[in-house]
Amino acid sequence: MIKVLVVDDHDTITLGISNYFKNHSEIKLVDTAASGLEAIDKLKKHHIDVVVLDIGMPDMDGIECCRLIKKLDPNIKVVAFTSTTDTQDYYDIYIESVDGIILKADGIKELASAIVDVYNGLTVLGSNLGFFYDKGKSVKPPPKLTKREKQVISLLLLGYKRKEVAEKLFISIDTLNTHCKNIFKKLGVNSISELIEKVKKEKLI
Repeated sequence: MIKVLVVDDHDTITLGISNYFKNHSEIKLVDTAASGLEAIDKLKKHHIDVVVLDIGMPDMDGIECCRLIKKLDPNIKVVAFTSTTDTQDYYDIYIESVDGIILKADGIKELASAIVDVYNGLTVLGSNLGFFYDKGKSVKPPPKLTKREKQVISLLLLGYKRKEVAEKLFISIDTLNTHCKNIFKKLGVNSISELIEKVKKEKLI
């Protein structure tokens, strides 16, 4: 059985998930938590395979909680089960090595499928995630861009030249070129113009 911890500050969500998993053949709901802090505490008490994690929570959001979970035990799988439509949240939690992102609108049945998939080593992205979307498949997530790389891209999108970007970020031109090289490699492009076109087309930031 896949042992699951559900972390959500809404009782209706945790209750609905609890009822759904009562007789599930592959998933056992071990416990629930109403906050990120409570989740970390319970992970120290239980053996958990998969954490189902809301992104928007009090005291600690799901992004920070995911980071702490992976630091506590990288083998624990995390599925973000969220109602947020903020693309930045998707990227930020992906950077913290989340294993799946499912929208609450997709329902508990899709969540259950995602839990099984991530437990088996897949990365799962649910429907209605715009450019993340590839229905019915476990898809390759977007590239992991660092905070600095996003800053570089944002300035390039505004039309600044490399030297100007370096000056605005208070870094050397050599450091800026290293960032550009890494960004090109991650996004599969060979020039600033290709980078800008790809970022705009795929809404990468």
